[in-house]
Amino acid sequence: MGNFILSYNRTSKFEGGYSNQKDDKGGESYKGISRVFHPFWNGWKIIDNYKSKKFFPNNLVGDSELELLVKDFYKIEFWNKIQGDAILNQELADELFDMSVNFGAVKAIIYLQRALNILNKNKLSYNDIIVDGVFGTKTLMALSSCIKANGWDLLLNVLNGFQIKHYIEIMERNPSQEIFIGWFKRVKITWENN
Repeated sequence: MGNFILSYNRTSKFEGGYSNQKDDKGGESYKGISRVFHPFWNGWKIIDNYKSKKFFPNNLVGDSELELLVKDFYKIEFWNKIQGDAILNQELADELFDMSVNFGAVKAIIYLQRALNILNKNKLSYNDIIVDGVFGTKTLMALSSCIKANGWDLLLNVLNGFQIKHYIEIMERNPSQEIFIGWFKRVKITWENN
């Protein structure tokens, strides 16, 4: 069973604090929450209040109400959508959660569903599922069947392959995004000794 706090703590190391980089399509962001994509998040009121005070954005550090709003947002918007509590392997829960935070839950679930369909050996291990970006019962059943047939590491490698491809395609379409090469630090390919 996946543990939200473990996944949150891992991903929050990549997300940092306050940012407002001109080349970031998300615009102003706080701990990975983009004002462009999530303009109605309640944390923006707190952040806007701090802007008029000395030492912004350093004065945001340690605001417990803001931290609670971030955790609640991540749990509702990302963890719950990937059914993190139902994923039996923490490393896989971490991976799906991080992908969801970085480029959206729907895209992360689509990559998971595509990976599950690829790894079923032309339906010999289990049936294909619909690739719809919704983590429902059929996705959870296919995930369980995939793990029984192939183990965790193979699925993690395929997911990381999708993640690398995602970043490369963004950078190739828009070279200004090459400043975000830190995205690749989120990717880890596992090696089996066979």
